[in-house]
Amino acid sequence: MDNQEMLSALSGLLDEKLEPIKSDIRELKTDVAELKSDVAELKSDVANLKSDVAELKVNVEVLNTKVGTLTKDVGSLKSGVAQLNVRMTNAEIAIRDLRLVQENRILPLINMLAENYVPASQRFIDRADQIDDMQADIHTMKRVIREHSEKLQKLA
Repeated sequence: MDNQEMLSALSGLLDEKLEPIKSDIRELKTDVAELKSDVAELKSDVANLKSDVAELKVNVEVLNTKVGTLTKDVGSLKSGVAQLNVRMTNAEIAIRDLRLVQENRILPLINMLAENYVPASQRFIDRADQIDDMQADIHTMKRVIREHSEKLQKLA
């Protein structure tokens, strides 16, 4: 075999041996292209995530401010409720004291008035007829006195 044939045979053998490697390289190129596409998609997703995270940070800061305000407001409300509780307790004490005054002073006085009112009103009812009779008698007496006065003046 001469050199040319040998070179040709070697070339064929090399081609034969290199074909699986070339096939693997083509496959790798395809995989690399897919990876590039996936990485580009991931970069886009990461950019979106960065934007979302930045927006979330702003929202969290706003929420923190609002929570701080709410915390202050709740503190004020607690203070107000405590003051209302004290006022209500004082009002309850005042109401209790008024009830005691009512029970111990006013009710006995009302009972005493009622006890005296009924007999007094009955006396007035009983004497109402007497008053009418007395008015009639007084009217008669006035008339008689006038007549007697006139007669005495005529005599004098």
